[in-house]
Amino acid sequence: MSFQSVNQDWEGLAKQDAMWAILTNPDKAGNKWQSNDFFKSGLTEIQRVFSFLNENKIRCIDNNKALDFGCGVGRLTHALATHFDVVDGIDVSATMVEKAEKLKAQFNNNTYFFVNQNTTTAYTDNTFSCIYTSIVLQHIPQPQQGQYIAEFTRILKPGGLLIFQIPTKDIRNLSWFQKIKIKLQLRKRLAQLGIGTYHHMQMNPLPTTQIIEILNKGNCQILQHVYTNHTDIDFGGNLKFIDGRASKDYESSFFVVQKKIQN
Repeated sequence: MSFQSVNQDWEGLAKQDAMWAILTNPDKAGNKWQSNDFFKSGLTEIQRVFSFLNENKIRCIDNNKALDFGCGVGRLTHALATHFDVVDGIDVSATMVEKAEKLKAQFNNNTYFFVNQNTTTAYTDNTFSCIYTSIVLQHIPQPQQGQYIAEFTRILKPGGLLIFQIPTKDIRNLSWFQKIKIKLQLRKRLAQLGIGTYHHMQMNPLPTTQIIEILNKGNCQILQHVYTNHTDIDFGGNLKFIDGRASKDYESSFFVVQKKIQN
């Protein structure tokens, strides 16, 4: 699947049911997410992340500016704003960003939302004190996953933290029928012929060895590599740090990375 078609899928998902597309709880499909509950889930996730950082004595160089990559309608952007002076959110979907701007009125913070449909950004080197992204990279084709991670290392300040979640292994036990069904993507093919509508949320793991190579090239060191429940169907923003063997479908890796400070 091409990167362009992925962008189109997310624009379609944003128009259909933006909050559910971001947080796919089975009982919330059909525009059933309540705004308060949705944004509360973002606060819960970020609080647990920062508790994890504190427990491991990990500190960011400063609290100046953070980036929420794949911001959607701002679920994590506003949560990050409780820790940083300014937070930018970028997303591939113009509809997501439009909705984020409308929902922003209920918050009193310095958050800004932008559309970005390339694997590079307009930011200068060493812009952000912290970059955070979860349940985003997993939906991007593998080549672009690596390009984005490399871009993060460019725009991260020396001493800043890059915190990201990504599947690193597919551990599903699929039948031959399920594999064929996934391969053919019949519903998408029919939609392309004008029969029904379908927007696909693909899942793509990126091997840990490739991630380490990219981070090394970006002068970054891994401070923590643990596993989470981000890829579980009932995730719902209820972040848990788990044993990797407890993963259900994908090995969901959570990296805390720091850009090295040059002497």
